[in-house]
Amino acid sequence: MQLDRIIKLTLVFSLLVCFSSCYENETIVVEENEEANLRFDDDLTNLMKSVTSHDASYDDFIDDSHCFSINYPYKIQVGNEIRNIENEEDLEHLNNYDVEIEIIFPISISLINFEKHSISSEDELESVKQMCNDGMFYEEHINCADFIFPLTLAIYNTNSRRFNQVVLSSNKETFTFLDSLDQDSVFKVVYPANILMYEQEYFSIEDNFSLNTHFKIAHSTCANPE
Repeated sequence: MQLDRIIKLTLVFSLLVCFSSCYENETIVVEENEEANLRFDDDLTNLMKSVTSHDASYDDFIDDSHCFSINYPYKIQVGNEIRNIENEEDLEHLNNYDVEIEIIFPISISLINFEKHSISSEDELESVKQMCNDGMFYEEHINCADFIFPLTLAIYNTNSRRFNQVVLSSNKETFTFLDSLDQDSVFKVVYPANILMYEQEYFSIEDNFSLNTHFKIAHSTCANPE
């Protein structure tokens, strides 16, 4: 009997510890006025989206637009020669060519927000470029700052009262997650967060202020034009 009593008390204590731990984790984001909390329309959230958006600049000399890139594989005509473009290395050999390059349709493109679209003609491509020029697409990309993944975010929905943590492993996952946030969502970055600046400088970031500062520097230095 004494042994049964000890076992029961141990189980009750374990459950209380477990409940307490879960509650402490939840209060990380339940504090809606906490300074570390972020929402979908905060400046730092928008900077994080710009950093993790699709870099469509590498083939601008082919498609003449920073709003999208052409998905591999595709074909182009260089002078009188037809060439298959299978990867970025194929593009590097063309970057200094002083000849007219024509895209052979159909092609598939990826916008900066990672959406993919099929383009069947030059007229369709020109329409997309015009939409970009008219500001109808998300087009902000910071190409000299990167997260080093994985990146962990803690999320709390103020309407459903549900708490969750997500571990993100790529730019696309991160941008898509941030882009899907609504006014009922509160999130915070689980620090430290590791970033690269200018493709060589490594930083371990400990708070929102430092992350915001680094990304603002990157934005003023090498963001795509709006």
